[in-house]
Amino acid sequence: MHKLLKRIFFRKSAWKIGISKCKIADFPSLSLPEYPAISKADIVEREVAFVADPFLCQHKGLWYCFFELKDKDKNKGVIAMCQSEDLKNWHYQGVVLEESYHLSYPFVFTYKDDIYMIPEGGEDNSVKLYKADDTLKKWHYLRTLLDGEDFRDTTLFIKEGIFYFFTSINANDNLHLYTAKSPEDQLVAHPQNPLCENNSKYSRSGGNIIEIDNKIYRFAQDCSRRYGEKLHLLEITSLSEKHFSQKHIRTFLAPDIQKEDWKSRKMHHFSSLKHGDSLIFAIDGEGWESRF
Repeated sequence: MHKLLKRIFFRKSAWKIGISKCKIADFPSLSLPEYPAISKADIVEREVAFVADPFLCQHKGLWYCFFELKDKDKNKGVIAMCQSEDLKNWHYQGVVLEESYHLSYPFVFTYKDDIYMIPEGGEDNSVKLYKADDTLKKWHYLRTLLDGEDFRDTTLFIKEGIFYFFTSINANDNLHLYTAKSPEDQLVAHPQNPLCENNSKYSRSGGNIIEIDNKIYRFAQDCSRRYGEKLHLLEITSLSEKHFSQKHIRTFLAPDIQKEDWKSRKMHHFSSLKHGDSLIFAIDGEGWESRF
C-alpha cells in the first residue's frame, strides 16, 4: 500500500546536493542535511537534468562547491561551481570546465598553495590534471595522468610525500591504485592491483579520503543492486607503495524507502574539509517530490 500511495502522490526527483557540518569528534555519527543546498533549479543558463558529485574547497575566505552538472541539451556532464560566504547561502557561478566528452566527479585538492582538479573523463579513456587560476573559474589542462582505459572517479590521497591515486577501471567492481612522488611524476601501478576485483560494493570511490585520529577512511559507492544506491565507509588499514588493505566499517549513507524527501532513493557521495574542530561536508541524493 505504501508503494502504491507513493506512486500516486510522488514522482522521482533529480539528484541534488546538501551541505552541512559536524564536529570532527562526532564523525561518522552525523546528521544529514534536511534540505538541499544546490539543485538544478539554481541554474537558469542551461537545461539541467541534475547536479551531483560535490567537492568542497576554501579559498581566500570563501567556500566553493564544484559539482557535476548534467546538461540536458548536450546530454553530457560539465563541471560547475557555487560560492558561499557562510556555508548556508550558495550562489551559482557558472560552468568552469567543459570538454567534448562527459565530465563528472570533479576531485579538487590543494597542493603547495595551488588548487588542482582531477575530473572523471572516462569517455575519453583518460585521467587528466587541471590547475585553477586565482578566481577558481578558469581551469587549465596540465597533463594526462593515465590513459588507455575507462577510468572512473579517480580519488587522490597524499600521505608522507606519496601520492595515491585510487580509480576504478572499466566497471564499478574493480579498484586499482597508482602511486607517484608528485603530480609531475609518472604514475606507477600498485603491485596488488586490482585492490578489489568483482566487488561492486566496495570498489568505486564515493568522495575524498580523510584521516581522523590517525585512521584513514575511504568511501565506496555500492553499485551491487543499482548504480550509486548507497555509500560504505571503509578504513584503510595498510597503505604503502607495496601494501594495501581495508576493512568495512559501516554502511554510511543509505536511502530510507519509508521517507519521501530529496535523498530517500539514492545517496552515493560524501566529500569533506576539516575546518578547526569541524568537518564541513557535502553529499548528494536522489529522492521524491510531490506531484501536486
